[in-house]
Amino acid sequence: MMFYIANWGTWRLMFRFPKALVDPSWFQPYELKHTITVSTTSKYVILDIHITEEEGIGWVEGEGWMPCLLPLRDELLRGDLRLMYLVWLRTAPYLAENTLEDDPVEPPIPPNLDKLSEALQAFVELVEIDPDLVAAVAQASDRQKPIPEPPLERRYSIQEIVDLAVS
Repeated sequence: MMFYIANWGTWRLMFRFPKALVDPSWFQPYELKHTITVSTTSKYVILDIHITEEEGIGWVEGEGWMPCLLPLRDELLRGDLRLMYLVWLRTAPYLAENTLEDDPVEPPIPPNLDKLSEALQAFVELVEIDPDLVAAVAQASDRQKPIPEPPLERRYSIQEIVDLAVS
């Protein structure tokens, strides 16, 4: 994971996932030109989230955010797309107002937006998403029990673990 923040109004999160574990099509409904982009290499899927605020964000200390946001990568690996929707929610209205492009099409609302993880709450605070907006969207979000993670030894063969460690 890479995290970048600048006081002139830029936040950037990048995630690199092993291609064997992540389907790039998960992220496609949430893609927004210059904001949420997905690229692939022979071994990896790279998710680039780039939020720019025209007015700037005032003085912001970047220290301490990385440990708070790092669990987002694990959530995405489990197929939890709440981060993707929150990024879309934060950026789509701005894009619609300030570009000549058509209004972006709203992607599917992921389940459990009413129960944000600590990492998602930190993200909402960091990029200043209106909590009332999140609460309003959460009302349209299905509620599902979290899918328990299978034990590591059942998910991967020894060779797959070695291959991931080497790459």
